[in-house]
Amino acid sequence: MMYIGTPLESHSANAYFSHSMAFGGGGIAISYLLAEALSNFHNDCIERYPKLYGSDDRLHACITEVGVPLTREHGFHQWDIRGNARGLLSSHPIAPFISIHHVEYVDPFYPGLVSLGYVVQVFPNIVLPRELERSEHTYVAWNKIGHPQEFDHDTRKSYKSVCKKPVLFFLKDVMKDGNATLGSYARAKAKDDLKRKVICFPHSPPLQYVQNIQVLGYPLGKNWHLVRYVLIIVFQLFSC
Repeated sequence: MMYIGTPLESHSANAYFSHSMAFGGGGIAISYLLAEALSNFHNDCIERYPKLYGSDDRLHACITEVGVPLTREHGFHQWDIRGNARGLLSSHPIAPFISIHHVEYVDPFYPGLVSLGYVVQVFPNIVLPRELERSEHTYVAWNKIGHPQEFDHDTRKSYKSVCKKPVLFFLKDVMKDGNATLGSYARAKAKDDLKRKVICFPHSPPLQYVQNIQVLGYPLGKNWHLVRYVLIIVFQLFSC
């Protein structure tokens, strides 16, 4: 019997509901055997918990009576956050992207548009994978608390120095190239571009000429879980 999902991003909300509860916005999956077990007493179980909020809370209570623990699947995203979601989107999790919730409460990711988009970040210096896996703190929790200890996942502070901040490239188009997928990304304009050019680029000259990036991805096959990324990044250099 399997109970699959993910808790909230907010520590205080999980403390109120449960750190072992799958939230319905991100999605809940239960196995056939667990569904069969619940069907034998589900109606009576719901009546025992009239004060609980929401169907996911009541379902968790009934599953707890069966004695089945939560199996966390990080691809389910309740996404109870507000503000700039770039930090979570770019944290490079080793998980399939299954679901997302509350998209309307985060800032538009493409400038001038109301939808989320894909982004590539180019750092002016070497950044290790362990650091990239920690979500950059660009957002606040659903309760509008922004302290890092409010979140139930690893976070890291945003870069204060403009010379350490990544340069963003937004998805322009995507196409098939034989057996591979070719994505093209165009450099995004930022308000600190002039400051970065004057202060930082004399020390990192190649980055100022990068205007487009192509990402070539190949199918990973049955051993996809053994390989984190199989990407060839081709930089197209253009003069400013």
